[in-house]
Amino acid sequence: MEQSLPPPVTESGSPSDRSNRSARPSAPSSPSPGQVVTLPSGATIELGGIVYSEDDPLALLNGRVRRVGDSVEGFDVIAIRPSSVELLRGKEKIVLRLD
Repeated sequence: MEQSLPPPVTESGSPSDRSNRSARPSAPSSPSPGQVVTLPSGATIELGGIVYSEDDPLALLNGRVRRVGDSVEGFDVIAIRPSSVELLRGKEKIVLRLD
């Protein structure tokens, strides 16, 4: 015997609300491994991942591999930990964390 499933529920909770939304296909979303920070200048810094070792930790920032001492968007990488990266520019500090 075939079972029927209930209609899908939209964000507002009502199946009839689907007709009020535009019929644009959405691009598939890929989960982000870490945070993205937008700076006042409009530039962004994205943490793509971390490869951690005590001797030589690495972070993927804006699509490039960075080490402690490297810079990204004017910020110096001052620490790479197993689940976070610390950046510093003057007195401004940013901590990016993996999701």
